[in-house]
Amino acid sequence: MEAGESTPQVEKTSQTPVAKKNGRHSVTKPKTSLPTRFTRSQVVPDWTIEEMLVLVNEVATINEGSLKTLSTYQRWKMISDNCMALGVVRSSNLCRRKWETMLAEYKKIKDWESQSGAGSYWCLESERKKEYGLPAFFDRELFGSIYGFLKAQETQPDSDMDSESEGLIRKMKTALHDVTMDLGPNSSTRSKACKSRAVKAQEIVRKLQESSELMHAILRGELSETAGGNGTHSSTDVNEPNHQTKFVRRQGDELIKVFGTLVVNLNQFVELVKENGLSLKRNP
Repeated sequence: MEAGESTPQVEKTSQTPVAKKNGRHSVTKPKTSLPTRFTRSQVVPDWTIEEMLVLVNEVATINEGSLKTLSTYQRWKMISDNCMALGVVRSSNLCRRKWETMLAEYKKIKDWESQSGAGSYWCLESERKKEYGLPAFFDRELFGSIYGFLKAQETQPDSDMDSESEGLIRKMKTALHDVTMDLGPNSSTRSKACKSRAVKAQEIVRKLQESSELMHAILRGELSETAGGNGTHSSTDVNEPNHQTKFVRRQGDELIKVFGTLVVNLNQFVELVKENGLSLKRNP
């Protein structure tokens, strides 16, 4: 190289490295930079007032009519699906936790407002609210929405269908046990009439047991395997919001039918007991 000539610069180009594996060349893709972690705001964005109002409205909707009879899991799944359809993308667990948090804060404010001589929560400064263990901020419209929902619930039966169904089934099984004991093994041998009544009683007992098992199956979400009728749903269909909503509504309708059948059979059972002069009371 002659003096005065500059050393040629070799332009560096970004090349994809080539590795040789098993006699063949394979292309190794360049690594892309990924965030090392997600912040809480990225994973679970804060709830806006509008989103919380949507949640309260959907909770109120699900706790009306036949939908009240659904299991806790089914109700919150449906609430989450309805919220997503309205642009509030939250899982059923997030919806439930947020509702429980809002309800706890609402009750704190309600208790504070009911105290005589205490200043109104809405007139307190944020620092004073914290000193008194009250929420630093709670939207007044949201408070009114929750108040309206709870007020409406006071005139309706308990919405916890799980505990209600369990209690009803326990009472039914207790009654069946008592009457079976009163009939005794020799009751069917007294006369043909007694034998006929015993057979009828056993048939009613069988129907009652079937109703209780069907009710449990529906509450577990196994309607397609037990109710039959209008066709079955694949697991793929049930996971889709629209199919899930239709499926849950049909579960509510089927559960109402089961209760209707249960009441009819219980009435027949009670009449049979009265005809035979038996007692449903348990011995002390």
